[in-house]
Amino acid sequence: MRSIIAYIYQHASPNKNKKSIYNIITGKKTHQTFFDATSLNVMSFYGCAPNLSFDDFETIVAASTNEEVTLPTSSSVTYFMLQHSFATLQLLIQTLSHAQHDNMKFAPLTSHTEIHQRVRNIYTMIQNKQLNGHVKREIFTLFKTLNAEHKGSIAHYFLTGYDETMYTMKQVGQLHQIDDDRLFITHYIDLLTIYQLLSEKEAYPILHQCLASDQLSYTLFRTKSLLLHGLSVPEVAQQTQLTENTIHDHILDLFMRHHLKNYYDYLTQDFQSFLAFYAQQPFQKLRFYKENFEYLSYFEIKLAIIGFSKGVLHA
Repeated sequence: MRSIIAYIYQHASPNKNKKSIYNIITGKKTHQTFFDATSLNVMSFYGCAPNLSFDDFETIVAASTNEEVTLPTSSSVTYFMLQHSFATLQLLIQTLSHAQHDNMKFAPLTSHTEIHQRVRNIYTMIQNKQLNGHVKREIFTLFKTLNAEHKGSIAHYFLTGYDETMYTMKQVGQLHQIDDDRLFITHYIDLLTIYQLLSEKEAYPILHQCLASDQLSYTLFRTKSLLLHGLSVPEVAQQTQLTENTIHDHILDLFMRHHLKNYYDYLTQDFQSFLAFYAQQPFQKLRFYKENFEYLSYFEIKLAIIGFSKGVLHA
């Protein structure tokens, strides 16, 4: 964990203060923190240490060296989503293994009700469509590809079944003689690689359903529904009795969470020159961009940055 925290700090500290970086690591549920994580391309670390105290954070940062750490990141998925996607995969494999031995009375490895329901739906679909052979091939292909792409993968140690017990993190560390810090990094890379592989729906039509989505609050869901029914921003603001600025923040959140995808619905001004400028001078304060592109609103600037950070919009 120390190396990941040091990486996030090294990556973000030239443009963000300690408190903002700490908020990303602990997963503070604010619009600004989510935007920071997206624009800095560290969304996959958002919420990776929810119980970390600020004092411990400062201690780790103070003790970190200037040695550059390189880690894979994503601006499309949070750490919570990585964890829940893998837990769903784990429970599905556990269920399939016990079902193969006609034993459906087993202790599930997680008590999370949402994961239980998702696995129940996937398992029912597999049985109804007689896809047991297909799902086994997908599982085999997934871990074969994972081991090829991530040398030293440890994900298989955390699978359990009818006659197979899951290892603990401590046992895996002892087995491979690696410390807790390296263990966490290796596990994180496994989680991210698995998520990215399962995102290929054509390659994994069954296991793709294990991927967790980012749940929307009631207010975000309501705004999304009204927008998809054709209401304009002023109309949504009037109907919900919220300000247009708040609706704009909702729209930004919906794009960051992949619930809206057509950026051209809201970027009506010329933004290509802005993207070229941003590519040369990224991660600056919004005021700096506004001073250079007065014809763009702050909403349009932030939306363009989100699209650029996610690789959807290009300079």
